[in-house]
Amino acid sequence: MSGKQNYKIRKLEMTEVTYNAQPYMAKLLRDKYNTMYIGIARATAWTDDTKPPAEDPSSVGLDGPILYKKVTSASLCKQVADGATPPSNAFKVGSKSYYLVGDSDIYSGGVNYLYVVATINSSDIPSGTITYRQHGLFVDLQPKSGVTKTALLPGEVSNVGTMIEIGNDLPNSISATSGSQIGVLYKVERANETE
Repeated sequence: MSGKQNYKIRKLEMTEVTYNAQPYMAKLLRDKYNTMYIGIARATAWTDDTKPPAEDPSSVGLDGPILYKKVTSASLCKQVADGATPPSNAFKVGSKSYYLVGDSDIYSGGVNYLYVVATINSSDIPSGTITYRQHGLFVDLQPKSGVTKTALLPGEVSNVGTMIEIGNDLPNSISATSGSQIGVLYKVERANETE
């Protein structure tokens, strides 16, 4: 039997997260692509349908889910620097431009965004027509056993996984003549960047 060892207890302190952690975490998230779904919800009107309420970051699910659609693409990207000419693969979110980045460039600085897209058509909706006012990005969503479709009704979902993004929207309609492409830009941040 060996003798008892004494350990010095080190004071715990907040450490610094490296800049490489952001693209690394964004890539880990992107690599969960096969379990990502964008859900749509809220067929009923907001109190003021012209001004959706602020999102609640403590939300773990959608308000009256309608459908969950498997994402069609998930890409790493970075923001175009102010004053720079956007490359040909750039897209706009609000007033800012972003562009897609390959894995070989993820540590080039600023690659801390994940851009995810899902397209919902009338054929995905049983009634063929729906209006929704909320969307969310889910990771690790699990369809019920035997369900292999890419558009899932709430009753076809075994576990919604983790909702990592929520958006309250103006009314959006899906009908026989118009679908909806939902793009989500998700930013991976260092804790001290948002404090």
